[in-house]
Amino acid sequence: MPRQTFRKLEFSQFPKSKVYVSERFQWQNNMIVGFGNVQKSQGKEARSMKLFKYSSFNYVYTNIVNRTFTFVSPEKWEDPFEKLAFNLKRSNNKVSGKKGGECHEVDGQTMTGSVCVSSNCVHGEEWAWKSYRKNIPIVRLTYDINKLIEMFAQLSNNDDASFYLSVIDYSLERKELAKYLNSGEVNSVEDYVNKMSLKRMAFDTEREVRIFVFDDSKTAQSKTNGAVRNFKVSDFDFVSYVTLPPYMIENDVNAQCENISKVLNKGMEDFFKENGFGNKINQCQLYNL
Repeated sequence: MPRQTFRKLEFSQFPKSKVYVSERFQWQNNMIVGFGNVQKSQGKEARSMKLFKYSSFNYVYTNIVNRTFTFVSPEKWEDPFEKLAFNLKRSNNKVSGKKGGECHEVDGQTMTGSVCVSSNCVHGEEWAWKSYRKNIPIVRLTYDINKLIEMFAQLSNNDDASFYLSVIDYSLERKELAKYLNSGEVNSVEDYVNKMSLKRMAFDTEREVRIFVFDDSKTAQSKTNGAVRNFKVSDFDFVSYVTLPPYMIENDVNAQCENISKVLNKGMEDFFKENGFGNKINQCQLYNL
């Protein structure tokens, strides 16, 4: 079955940090530049890999105002196959998922949340905007993965949390995945992360990366608010760009929708400018030539 190993990163300024990244990432010049099959372009310097997060404006607004970075329990995920992985038990059957689903424990560590991002903002972009919109304003945040990891190292060092950055595996079809997870058990934290990183082949255009956070089981419950795990952050330097949603194609049918979109986008743009993102804002040109 598909499996990835994880490398623990070392930070001299954060000696107590516990940040683990999948071996499927490729490193150049001490930074992640992509996945294992990425080739360095002739004559070009290696660039830090970017991750993309489609989020409701309300979610982003709350994090910026409160200066937080939010992880949400996989209990809230809608895909039933991912729920199978979340509810797996330890192989010795002494520890299982806690009732209510907000915390799952393995070897004294409790998964208190996850963040799902994409390594791709081109393939299936229209699908992504439409899928995440659900009749509410959304934006796309572009994260610098190496700055994000450095932030996780600082948070881990200060809060005794462990972070895992995993690359989603899409090699299994629906029946294979269901059979594997229904018969599976969890042997370790790394094994749990691996099983939580499987997704049906039909979704491979997402090119997803998942970030999991684990806390000591003795204190995990006190660090969560329902199904949410929030971390206080000092800044949002890890955000490279904020992309506002595309306007509809201008014609008689969509003119009113386009006008509404422009009003909403202007309000969101003003908010980001007021909070120091002025030089990071761009407008998606999906429907423009």
